[in-house]
Amino acid sequence: MDNFNHEKTYDSVFWTGVVRLTPYLVPLVNEAFGEHYSEHTIVRLLPMKQVTKLPDKTLPKREADSLAELTDRAAGISRLYHFECETWPDKSIAIRIAEYAAGAAFGSIRLTENGACMTVPNSAVIVLKNKTPMPEKLCITIRYPGGSVDYFAPLIKMWHYPLDVLLEKRLYLLLPFYWIYGMEAKEKSSPEELLKGIRSDMERIGYAFSEAGRRGELNVTQIRYLFDLIEQVLKRLSENDRSVAEGVEKIMGGEILELETDRILERGRTEGREEGRQEGREQGRQEGRQEGRLEGQNDIRLQIDHMRQQGKSAEDIIAEIMKKEAIPAGTEETYTK
Repeated sequence: MDNFNHEKTYDSVFWTGVVRLTPYLVPLVNEAFGEHYSEHTIVRLLPMKQVTKLPDKTLPKREADSLAELTDRAAGISRLYHFECETWPDKSIAIRIAEYAAGAAFGSIRLTENGACMTVPNSAVIVLKNKTPMPEKLCITIRYPGGSVDYFAPLIKMWHYPLDVLLEKRLYLLLPFYWIYGMEAKEKSSPEELLKGIRSDMERIGYAFSEAGRRGELNVTQIRYLFDLIEQVLKRLSENDRSVAEGVEKIMGGEILELETDRILERGRTEGREEGRQEGREQGRQEGRQEGRLEGQNDIRLQIDHMRQQGKSAEDIIAEIMKKEAIPAGTEETYTK
């Protein structure tokens, strides 16, 4: 039951990451399949459910962890990609991959001049734990009248991805799972040693996120989503050790998360307000700055509403706000509309 709950958590974390951080399917697809999609690639998530059961009814109704269509308009390419996230693959994973591939293919059927065409998606399995020997890729043979074809699904083995590699390649959808193999390998370590390692890793991640935010590659909301997903996995991994669980809560509750996200947000607010005063409605260079500018304006609007409730005249309100916020003359209508 415990393993089942863990798998449900990991499936949920991956699915949530895909939904909330959809653009970061692109570097994952590039890594898994050797593609070269750019950051301008269009990603469309697709629903995918299977209700087919084996004759012995060992496979219940399932839903694919991720099915997406990636389109590179410049190159004229549009392909389907399917990911499954597994703690460790059992014998049924190849059958499930075949089922999902067939289901996606049937869903893609299009009429052609001479009949019909259906597209089988590229499939991959993200493997979280190194339990048993496993191949580099699954091979599923599809037989049809006149021949057969081998359909391969690569295995992405988390223990092959150090933290620096995950950050460098922007494999953010895999980042929450980084500790699963590592903490299991260090199960004989003391709680203090485990927490020291987690804190060190989170500091490295916090710094990398801060730099990514400065470059405009991650915004504050995305960073908070990632920290939240990381926290879910760490809490699940530490649930049987109270001291480790309490340490994880402290680290994720304020030592790292609030420090890094608030630092980025505050920098965005400061730079955004300054640019907002100088540029008016012109869009900031980064999303953080744009968010900061908007928050600065919203703060001023709240002040205006408060002074209106106090019965102050429009002239007095404008004069007081301009003096308090050092707003140059001629820009006040940006905040009073």
